[in-house]
Amino acid sequence: SVEVRFLASAPHAWSREATSAPSMWHGQHETAGTATVASVDMSGVVCLWRDDAHATMCSSAAYVASTFGCDSKDVIGLESARGLVICGLSGAVVGFAAPVGQALFVLVPSHSTPTTMPVKGHLLAI
Repeated sequence: SVEVRFLASAPHAWSREATSAPSMWHGQHETAGTATVASVDMSGVVCLWRDDAHATMCSSAAYVASTFGCDSKDVIGLESARGLVICGLSGAVVGFAAPVGQALFVLVPSHSTPTTMPVKGHLLAI
């Protein structure tokens, strides 16, 4: 069995609502989809969960990091930010769009060099 390593609150999504002036916007807090909690297990799989225990997103931070040749042996943290779930691994930090699960960025330490870079797409590797 795979054990949950970290839990975090589900990220909020941006919702915009026009105010009286057309150029002014007011952000409201809404959770990403119907998710209420984020988790990452010992193998680096990041999930968003609903109250009824159904997963609304599952993505592998370890897999994304490994495609760049980054070390992903240990999961060291999980955080959420507006529209993001961010997983810290021993050799990379991977950010996913919530609730869709698309990898948005991979951060690596300055002393390491990813072995490959994406040819096309929207993935950001810094």
